[in-house]
Amino acid sequence: SSSNDPTNRQAHHSRFLGHQRRKPSGLKKMYLSPEYCSNTLEGREAVRNFICSHFDSCGGGIIGSGTSSLSSKEIVFRCYRFRVSKGNTQDNRKEAKDSKKAITKTSRPRTSDESCSWRFTLYFEASEDDPSAGRWYLYEDGIGNRFHNGHIQKKEHEISRRVALLDKDELEITDDGLDVNLSSQSMATMFMQRTKLVVDPKKLRNHHTKSQKKHSCSLAGMTAAEQVIHKLSTNDQVSVAWLVADVSIGHKLVTTYTGNRRATSTKVLELNITFQSNIASNGNEPVASILSSADIMEMTQSAPGADGDTPVTAATEIYNSLGINDDAQILLSIAWTTNKQRRFLGMFPESASSDVIMKTNNEKRPSFHICSKTSSNETFSGFSSFLASQSTWMFDFTWSMMVPALSDPRFEKRNELMTTDNDSKLHGPFTAQTTAIGRYKNSKHRDCTFHLFTQGFTKNKITSSRVKDGPNSYIGKALLDAIKSWMISWTNDVESPAELSLSRDLLLELIADKETWRHFDSSFPDDFLKFLIDKI
Repeated sequence: SSSNDPTNRQAHHSRFLGHQRRKPSGLKKMYLSPEYCSNTLEGREAVRNFICSHFDSCGGGIIGSGTSSLSSKEIVFRCYRFRVSKGNTQDNRKEAKDSKKAITKTSRPRTSDESCSWRFTLYFEASEDDPSAGRWYLYEDGIGNRFHNGHIQKKEHEISRRVALLDKDELEITDDGLDVNLSSQSMATMFMQRTKLVVDPKKLRNHHTKSQKKHSCSLAGMTAAEQVIHKLSTNDQVSVAWLVADVSIGHKLVTTYTGNRRATSTKVLELNITFQSNIASNGNEPVASILSSADIMEMTQSAPGADGDTPVTAATEIYNSLGINDDAQILLSIAWTTNKQRRFLGMFPESASSDVIMKTNNEKRPSFHICSKTSSNETFSGFSSFLASQSTWMFDFTWSMMVPALSDPRFEKRNELMTTDNDSKLHGPFTAQTTAIGRYKNSKHRDCTFHLFTQGFTKNKITSSRVKDGPNSYIGKALLDAIKSWMISWTNDVESPAELSLSRDLLLELIADKETWRHFDSSFPDDFLKFLIDKI
């Protein structure tokens, strides 16, 4: 009926309100265009988008769309707003506050009396050859109600849709956020800003829980080491290398019982340990091969570092700490880099920093990272790894094998500065690579600003305690602070070679003046110059 007469409209309402789920017969079918010919999830989404955009363009004030299983062959479109709603106006808020009653009504109905009666249904006519192919249609005068009742019509973006196909990548982003304990409400807000779709936070949380259960089932029976290798080696955006120790024993521990006494009858005296290294370059160009088992065994026979640690002692210590009584493989170290990190480190290789971070994993493994900065001064991570220990051999293996194998070749050729802390076990193997081995041949090592200056001043006694006591001691302290800030500015400020040379010459001119040191003890000038020449 297209009549606007109130009598006919009321008759039209009463005619269909009681028969919403019965399919009419003998009425003319109105088919959608032939492009809407599928009863799959994607096909239904296309139909919903078409209907919603049609009503939005003609100012019809749109709706939410219900759903059912694919076998039902229909889509029901309804209006989910109240027939009568106060709205959230200032007067209503004041009224609720005065009466101490919160406004509990939302844009969704709770009872059939409050709901708008606007609705219609689309049906699917399947072809004989393929049940999922056919045509969508609605009846010219059939089930539903064409008029909104008791509310102002709204645009599509003002009403949340009940059913929509969500982008898989966007859902992965929300899952990652929930993995790091972000609230589901904040992730729902971010999802709405990125996709323009309103999603119930509970739905996101439920999806995250299901994903976790599915992931845990796929990794059931795996150890933590096997899980991390599986996750990294099967990701086509990540390249990974790892070092494994194969531990075998000639006999097992046997526990015997004599009366009420418990005793261990045998003891493992020696472990047979061999090593193997593996690499998976997923999606990257071919990378350099890393050490073979024979090469690693040769490394174990070489003289240990100053710490006395070797791969064999590291593997033995980890094996004993795990309480294993059988042959086993021990993951000593694993390193990885993503395609993006690899590309960035090749684009900006000239200056980089490396350091070890603690307390990042349950096994208390040191986490080693190489970071650099882009031309816009944004920091990025270019290489990451878990180490067996902070020992000389472990850093030697990392600098000589893992970093060249996983990083872009431009990094090894073009790096000019590597900044680390003052740990000789970390920067010693790197320096050896630049000299004896020939890798990173254009690179030089420097301590970071904190270890170079903050700790360097203290270790070399460049402190205010060297200022003479007296009424003018404040002058000496101020002068010392000024000289420290002057030197630190060489690492913090971007300067041209001419500017740096001028700053250095002016400082040398200042410290060459005997009047500069009259507020300090007699040995302070020699100590300061030695620190400046040897360290800076």
